[in-house]
Amino acid sequence: ISAILQPLKPGMETPLIWQCPDSHYRRVIYDLAAYIAYHPEQLMVAGIVQNWCAKCTALPEHLDGVRGRRTREFMHTLVDTLSPGHLWDQYGIDSDIVVCLTVL
Repeated sequence: ISAILQPLKPGMETPLIWQCPDSHYRRVIYDLAAYIAYHPEQLMVAGIVQNWCAKCTALPEHLDGVRGRRTREFMHTLVDTLSPGHLWDQYGIDSDIVVCLTVL
């Protein structure tokens, strides 16, 4: 495992200058970590109401039905255009939770 992770080591020891979302530049040191959660906590972190599918927009009563995929763009469009009550009832989205992931 050490040989596999060796290319990541410099990024975990030497700070890099990175522009953060608030436009300030900061020194960052990356770390490798795992986040393990039970299913209800995973849904909460993703902003999805319990009993709804985390991958598609199928209604809880019709999870076998054909529906569209939950993509980041789709979720942002819904949150920008619909009321929180409609998001909760029709799409299983908790608009109070904003998921922000940055992938390098």
